Amino acid sequence: MAIRERLAKQNPDAFEPELASSLNNLGAVCSALGRREEALGAAERAAAIYERLAKQNPDAFEPNLAASLNNLGAFYSGLGRREEAVGAAERAVAIRERLAKQNPDAFEAGFAGSLNNLGAFYSALGRREEALGAAERAVAIHELLANQNPDAFEPDLARSLETLGSIWRQESPSRAMNAFKRGVETLRRLFLGDPRTFARLMAALVRDYMQACESSGEKPDAHLLAPIVQALEKLS
Repeated sequence: MAIRERLAKQNPDAFEPELASSLNNLGAVCSALGRREEALGAAERAAAIYERLAKQNPDAFEPNLAASLNNLGAFYSGLGRREEAVGAAERAVAIRERLAKQNPDAFEAGFAGSLNNLGAFYSALGRREEALGAAERAVAIHELLANQNPDAFEPDLARSLETLGSIWRQESPSRAMNAFKRGVETLRRLFLGDPRTFARLMAALVRDYMQACESSGEKPDAHLLAPIVQALEKLS
């Protein structure tokens, strides 16, 4: 990033896009280390650069701007800055929705991912109806994509079902239970084939499914869970 920043000062047209890319990477690394303020600072700088570039050349840089806004929303959310998280996510959704209409194959997956984030951020603010609308749209898109390419998109479908279940959790434990169960069923094949890669998501789905079953007074599907729990125990 330091090298690209120096180059961008000398020749902005040539090197500002690369600087923004490095800032996004730096934000991700800082976030992984728990350095949230630094992650946010890098993401804000990246989004500002891409916003300026997108005004000059929308076709080239709007996808990058949407991705940066998506990251920015996640970092705001991690710091409890919920209104700003929603604002960034709404802008990412708006851009990606427009791009997905023009080129679904290239942009529908990103659009669904941004919808999923927006649903979670709305839920954190208590905007339940908007949260459900965004999450349900994310599930519907991911379901279509997973039908076409299960290996690529079943994890995304499982994540969006996890978000949908979390939104339903307080008001309707039975609907939450069904969403979490669908998430477990969706991820089951890939998880059992590669437990380590999908352990974190599967563990969250199983935990939430069992809690929702308890809240609903229902028994968990033991046949579904048995091999999954066994694989998770081997990893612990």
